[in-house]
Amino acid sequence: MDWEGSLPVRNFERTVKDPAVGVVTQILFPTRKDGKYPTQLRGGTWNINQGTQHATEAYQFLEHITSTDGCYSFNLVAGQGAFVRPDVLEKLTKDDPVHEWFVPNLENGIAAFAPKNSRGREYTDACTQYGALLLDPTQPVEFEKGLQDLHDAIQTVLDMEPA
Repeated sequence: MDWEGSLPVRNFERTVKDPAVGVVTQILFPTRKDGKYPTQLRGGTWNINQGTQHATEAYQFLEHITSTDGCYSFNLVAGQGAFVRPDVLEKLTKDDPVHEWFVPNLENGIAAFAPKNSRGREYTDACTQYGALLLDPTQPVEFEKGLQDLHDAIQTVLDMEPA
């Protein structure tokens, strides 16, 4: 099991070689009593460092990655769950109906608002790294300790100065 944020797409087809093990492509948690999914919808950003020596190239990349084709490729080729454009989700669903699974999540997901000092990358890294340790089946950590470590790692990031 791998627990993450809002819409992670897991594609195990490339690594599962034994059909007896099974093939999993995408999984969502079941709905809560109120009909919402116990997942969160988080926004992300693409940024250009104001000191970069390649501002033109960086801007061209941003124009591409936010276009229909760029976002589609990002989702399809990179295996991301960045459904930030309705036209991209429609295109993905047309190519593979399994993407329809994400429509209820997008419609009913719980919006997560991060404080200005959440420091994007550091926050996500703390959640991912300590969440993975908490759920690691090969080196189990005692639940309360794992939960406390996860909390402490996130709090450390939140206590940092804004980026």
